[in-house]
Amino acid sequence: MEFKVRQTLFVFIFIVLPTTGFAQKGIEDGSKYGHGDDSIHCIKHLSIYREFAKHQDYNDALHSWRLVFNECPRSTQNIYIDGAKMYNDFIELAEDNPARQDALIDTLMMIYDQRIKYFKQKGSVLGRKGVDLMRYRREDPEKLEESYGYLKESVTILGNKSSAPIIATFMLACYGLYEKEMISNMQVIEDYSMVSDIIDYQLAEQPDDADMSKVKEYVDLNFIASGAPTCESLITYFKGKYDEKKEE
Repeated sequence: MEFKVRQTLFVFIFIVLPTTGFAQKGIEDGSKYGHGDDSIHCIKHLSIYREFAKHQDYNDALHSWRLVFNECPRSTQNIYIDGAKMYNDFIELAEDNPARQDALIDTLMMIYDQRIKYFKQKGSVLGRKGVDLMRYRREDPEKLEESYGYLKESVTILGNKSSAPIIATFMLACYGLYEKEMISNMQVIEDYSMVSDIIDYQLAEQPDDADMSKVKEYVDLNFIASGAPTCESLITYFKGKYDEKKEE
């Protein structure tokens, strides 16, 4: 009896344990694809979803995309690039179903969060996240404020490398919040001053940048139209900046 027990244990250790250790998902072991059967499974579904996505057949791509997104999230950034395209498409198609659209927007935001988690590039990805949230939910004051937060952090991180769409959408959110009396005129002046420096820098580097020239025109015109810059507010803002420099 004792011999049989030992024999069974021997078989378990040398046959069963190696088998269970062989298959491991990427999410579990920190690798791109996982190991063993799970790596084959991941690569197979990565190929399936990408082929469908290439032809914008997003409904058929979805099952395999979800599997890759959940099981091997480090495999490629294309999961997140394609995922954002797919969910933007689903959101637009769900225009007449607000509850479904809200759920889809939540998933889109999660795609951006997971991309940052595994592939960094926080500045540019937060910018995309803020732009998309503004596109779909800027009439909602809470979502407007949330978008503004993402976009401001993006512009702060990227600085002079901020893209024209991110700058324009950031200031759209800023002016929207001021109109709803959710931020002060001093905050508008501070945001305007920050993006103006970035725009001027980029136009000095590339004077023929038509997109950035349009953004400059939009930002300048709407800054005046917002009513935020009064003589008093501008004096207060620039005096504060002068005092800060004096203390340095």
